[in-house]
Amino acid sequence: MMILNHIFRVSRLMRLGIQSPVSMFKASSMLPKYSLSKSITTKVLNLNNVKLPKNAQKKAQRQGRGGKNKTAGRGRKGWKMRHSKHTNTPAFAGGQSTLIKRVPKIGIQKRAQLKANRQDLRPLSLETLQYWISTGRLDATKKITLKDLALSGCAGRLKDGVVLLGRGAEFFTSKIDIEVNKASAQAIEAIEKNGGKLTTVYCNRERLQSLLNPEKYMSIPSMILPPSNRSLAMYADEDRRGYLAPLVKDVPRQDILRRILESTQLPMSK
Repeated sequence: MMILNHIFRVSRLMRLGIQSPVSMFKASSMLPKYSLSKSITTKVLNLNNVKLPKNAQKKAQRQGRGGKNKTAGRGRKGWKMRHSKHTNTPAFAGGQSTLIKRVPKIGIQKRAQLKANRQDLRPLSLETLQYWISTGRLDATKKITLKDLALSGCAGRLKDGVVLLGRGAEFFTSKIDIEVNKASAQAIEAIEKNGGKLTTVYCNRERLQSLLNPEKYMSIPSMILPPSNRSLAMYADEDRRGYLAPLVKDVPRQDILRRILESTQLPMSK
């Protein structure tokens, strides 16, 4: 080991340009004494000595809690102060009417038509209907109409009508004759399995209010026609137990509306 240390010191002196033995001896006395074992040792990286560099992790500044003065760098009174995300929709114009609203619309707006004809129907399951019948809130011996469903409160506060769902069909055992706006195939099957009858009728909000408050109306029509061809075809479908199905049985499709208007003097809903 001593010989290796001496060779290491001599090589260092030769790199410095010192060739003569005398000058090499003088210069060697001035050099620090390094050992070969110390010079070639390296620090091994282990889990116990792993450290992050300095300032590698920086805590996020909590705004609104004393940092960046009183307004926390958000300014005063505005959207960007009161909302964490400062992004708005691409059509946002600073609060005034957007361009799409100011441009006049040309032609038939299908989306507006669908929104106007859309009904807010309350769901009613068969298990809830059976519970209302078992507790005496609905009379199964008489025909259950939309007025009876609205007054009993089994589907909550009605707006446009009721849609009957098949949930709890295995618990439904009553034989009833009921009218609803729409019904699922499972609900129709469960009611007819017990010998009952289900009819889907069209009813809007005005028609329902006339049934609940007849004193406010001079005349109440027995039925009204749906406003669109799509809903007219739905209530004329026998598979959906539509109330117009008996009138258009074995009638060509193009003559359905004419046959309905000839058979009954029903007003068209608006």
